[in-house]
Amino acid sequence: MEAEFFPLHNQNWSRQNVGKYSCIVVFLLFHIIILTVLVTSIASIAPEVQTTLKDVQVIMPEMRRTLLDLGQLIPEIKTGMNILKQLCQQDPACIV
Repeated sequence: MEAEFFPLHNQNWSRQNVGKYSCIVVFLLFHIIILTVLVTSIASIAPEVQTTLKDVQVIMPEMRRTLLDLGQLIPEIKTGMNILKQLCQQDPACIV
């Protein structure tokens, strides 16, 4: 049993095909370089991201408590503003 053998020097490589393959190789190399730069830049900020996430875990409960306190204060602030508006309506020199 014999297989056919096609030597490389017998294949027809046209300039157009070589140009296409060259463009594809340049394109792939460019993407590899860009991805390498991207990964190294992300790796350099990874410790900062971890620190930031720890800070966010501390800040979120405090922010929630602050918003709950503000939610309780808003009706009092609104009542105070209505009282101030009534007082200003009584005094012509009052400017709001």
